[in-house]
Amino acid sequence: MADYSVAFYVSGLTMIDAEGHAVPARLDANPWQNESTALVALGGRTENPVVSGRVAGGRYDAMEFRLGIPFDANHGNPLVAAAPLNVPSMFWTWQSGYKFVRVDIANDWSFHLGSTGCVSASAVRPAKEPCRQPNAARIRLASDTPATGTIVLDLDALLAHIDPAVEDNCMEAYADRDACRGLLANLGMDPDTGLCLDGCESQTVFQFAP
Repeated sequence: MADYSVAFYVSGLTMIDAEGHAVPARLDANPWQNESTALVALGGRTENPVVSGRVAGGRYDAMEFRLGIPFDANHGNPLVAAAPLNVPSMFWTWQSGYKFVRVDIANDWSFHLGSTGCVSASAVRPAKEPCRQPNAARIRLASDTPATGTIVLDLDALLAHIDPAVEDNCMEAYADRDACRGLLANLGMDPDTGLCLDGCESQTVFQFAP
């Protein structure tokens, strides 16, 4: 698909061993990531397709990560935030926090996903309590070599049954329109609650390259 840009935050990256134990990964610090959160950017003027870090040695059968930012980091002051939370185009307001996923196609259609139902005194005040719809998918991918494998984002799978040429932008009120509901369902989430359905196992967007 030509003329597109995709950016998304990854946090809480863990490796899963054969016994089902989750072993946290510590990300390398660089302009695209801190020790727990990374910004992946594809298709735009500046790309960052790599998330790098370290994990304790062992045999792992799967990788798991949050597609988004945890609540305690999602409503800070972006004016003083360090990388990778210092990107203005990925921020809405202190009340709503960051855009976890940003997809823009041909300057004509956009899907921006972040938390909704966030309550504070005004848009320029951070939410004090978790938002009603977190909208942060938890992605788990099985693999024989999850520590070194390449993860593919399938944009066609994200947009399955959705025609950006005729749909309105999807940036809020995700439960109110069929197209938005379809986008969240493709990520394995319930658009009414902003939570994973069955652990987001039905998501079709991320997979390890064959």
